[in-house]
Parts: sequence; structure tokens; C-alpha cells
Amino acid sequence: MGGNVSPGDPGTSQKGQDTCTSQDEQIARQLQQEWNEDIELASTSSSHQGNDSDSTLHVTSTLIKDKQDVIYALSSQVEGNDQFFIATRRKAPLSRIFSLWQRQTKKKSPTCRIMVKYSGEAGIDSGAIAKEFLEDTIENIAATLFKDGVPVNSTHHVQNGDFRTCGEMAAASLAQGGPPPCFLDECAYNSIFTETDLTNVDEKDLAEKEKVTLANITLDCTKHSDFIIEHGYTGVVDQKFIQDIINSLKVRFVSDRMLYMQEFKKGLDVYGLGDMIETNPDACRPLFVKDFKKDLVPDADYLFSLMEPIFSEEGSTKRVIEESIMDYIQDVLIALDDTPVSGYPAAVAWNRDESENDVPTSEELFETAEMSVGGVMGWLTGQRHKHVTSKEMPTIGIKFDHECLLRNPNHKVCFPLIGACGRELTIPVVHMDKAEKFKELFILAYCKGQPFAKP
Repeated sequence: MGGNVSPGDPGTSQKGQDTCTSQDEQIARQLQQEWNEDIELASTSSSHQGNDSDSTLHVTSTLIKDKQDVIYALSSQVEGNDQFFIATRRKAPLSRIFSLWQRQTKKKSPTCRIMVKYSGEAGIDSGAIAKEFLEDTIENIAATLFKDGVPVNSTHHVQNGDFRTCGEMAAASLAQGGPPPCFLDECAYNSIFTETDLTNVDEKDLAEKEKVTLANITLDCTKHSDFIIEHGYTGVVDQKFIQDIINSLKVRFVSDRMLYMQEFKKGLDVYGLGDMIETNPDACRPLFVKDFKKDLVPDADYLFSLMEPIFSEEGSTKRVIEESIMDYIQDVLIALDDTPVSGYPAAVAWNRDESENDVPTSEELFETAEMSVGGVMGWLTGQRHKHVTSKEMPTIGIKFDHECLLRNPNHKVCFPLIGACGRELTIPVVHMDKAEKFKELFILAYCKGQPFAKP
């Protein structure tokens, strides 16, 4: 059993060759399989529309474990070489934004890089304006079409495509650095990927507002007879039939919501997000359910941690002043976090070349900036929410201008300057070297400098 084997033994050599051949074939098959998988992954990740999106999702969905993975999967589908261009005016009504978006989708896919131009403003969108546009639009969608966490009861928004447009904008926002659409009640979110048994509607299938409505009807259904009949109940409206009435209304609430949320899902599917939710509902939940919105609110510490000052030489007088100014910045952010701070109203920019018939109403001509850390963050970066992934987190360069009086000896005041592409703040040191002066000019610049307005 343990005899010596001669290296030149033909039988032994043949067996060795057979063994090696078998091993080589096995390794070759394994390498071929891995190579095929790599080719499949590469081909699917480069395709964003049509049937290819299904295979992409099949690959990416197996890799998704949390909300960060969802964002990475969506952002990989953005077509950076093409533009989805929106030209509008600041503070335009949501219905107009929907109309402009829907018109653009006939020409380009929302998977293209979103570019926004605000009428009457000189800003060039390098990403910050688009993010600001998404911030405002998602906030308006939440307040208008998904008030209280559920879709408004309106078939009009189905036939004109508004719910579907909401889904497209929500997916684009997640993919392109906008805020997560955390405006859904748990039951509304569940309607995206589950179908409720309408013969057995449970309490968990109802939104809080719906539960309150049913509780009021239970106390005295006759006071709500019009509401009951309008919502599909055809029996006798009497307290002795209260359970039938309640069950009927539950069916109506849930069936309507399922219709609206399926339209919303069709919009999400422009990025394949609807299918992604069905496969990974727990990973996607923090990006949609309103209970998670509080986790996205930036505080003073978060925003200050994004700032990277460009200091002068260590030990210099300039450096001492610059370090004090960074303290002033932090103090202003803490004040916004902890105490009410008054702001200043500012004119909303509009295109002075527009006809008189297109001029905004008087209510739209002035606005007061949002006096919060999130508002300041939006001013500096275009985003008013915490970043979901570390890849999204920007750095905000802080520069110090010590020479404004040398350039213009006769001027009396300078204001902080935001870089044209955002994410850069230049402080005129001579005018802001004291805490009170700094706070006054910083707040004034923030409130009056929201738009890139023409003079």
C-alpha cells in the first residue's frame, strides 16, 4: 500500500495525467461560470431601460441589505451623459411642475441627469439647483398629494398621471441626491408590494386618519350619512348596521389606496424601484415611511462636521481670526438648532423679460427663508437633509477673504459669498470678525441670497 513509485512508471504517469486533466477541466468550468456571471453582471449594470432593467434588478436585488445599498443601486442607473431638463420659475405651483415634468418625459427618461433652470436667475446648475428643486418638489408632494401619509382620494390624479409622476420624482430624487420621499404611512407603503384581502381588512391596513374617521362614525353613523353613502355603502344607514357600515368603509379606504399606490409604483419602476421594494421591502422602508423622516433632519453638529476651513499659516494673526470665525459659524448653527431666530423677507426672483400676464401673484413675490440648520445646509449645498450614504456626503470649503478693503477701499460692507456651484463659502473677514457682526451679516446674506437673482 505504501510502496515506492518510479517517476517514469507509464501506468502511474497515465493516472497522474488523468487526474490533472480532470482537475483542469473542473477549474476551467468553474472559471467559465464565473466569467459568464461577470459578463452578465456587466451587461445588466450598463442597461437602464426596457427588458434589460429586469435582469439588472435581478442581480442588484440579491446584493441589497439596507437603504445605502438601495441608493447605490439606483444611482448606478443615472445616465450622466444625457440631461432631463426642467425650466421653471421658483415657487411654481406643483401642478405646473407636474405638467413640465410629464412633457419632458415624452422626450427623455427621468434616468437622465436632472438639470434645472430657474427663470430670472443667473445660476448654472452643476447639481445643487437640481437637488434644491427635488427638495422643494418632494416636500410639496408630501403636503399636497400624500397629506397624513396616504394618497389623497382623487381619481383625477390617476387619469392625469399625477400619482405616476410622483413615483418618478421619488425614484429620481433617491437616485440623484434628492431627499428620500419619507411621506408614507406604513399601510400606504405596504400597499406597494402587498395586496390586502378586502374581505378581512385589519387595523394595521388602515392609516391613523382613517381610524379616527371610523371611530367618529361608530359613535353616531347618522351624522355621517352623506360620507357613508358617497363611499359606496348601499345599505340602511342605521346604528344597528354599524359593523356592516364600518367594514364597507374599510374596503373603500383600502381599495382606493391600492389603486393610487399602484400608480405610484408604476412611476417608481422608471428606475426599477417598485420591483426592488417587492424584493427588499425592509431595506427600502426607511426611504419611504414618514416615521423615519426625523432621522434625515440635520443638526448643527452634522452641518458643521461637513465644513473644511482653508486656514492661513499656523501661528499667524490671520489664523487666529479665522479660527474665531469658525466658532462664530458654529454658534449661529447652534442658535438655529436651539432657539427661535428671526429672518428677513426677500423678493422671489422672476424673469423681468416675461410679459405682465406671466408675472407671479403678490403672494409669490416675497418669501422668508427657512430659519433652520436644514435651510442653511440647503443654501450651501442644495440639500436640506442628511445624506443617506457616505458617498453622497459633501465637503463645504470655507475660505477667508482678508483683502476686500485692498480691492475696494471705499466700500462699507461685504456679505458671505456662496460659490457658483455651491459647497463653498467665502467669509469677508474685515466685516465679520466680531460675533455680533458675523451673526447679523450671515443671517442677512442667508435670507436675501436664496435665489441667483438678476439685479
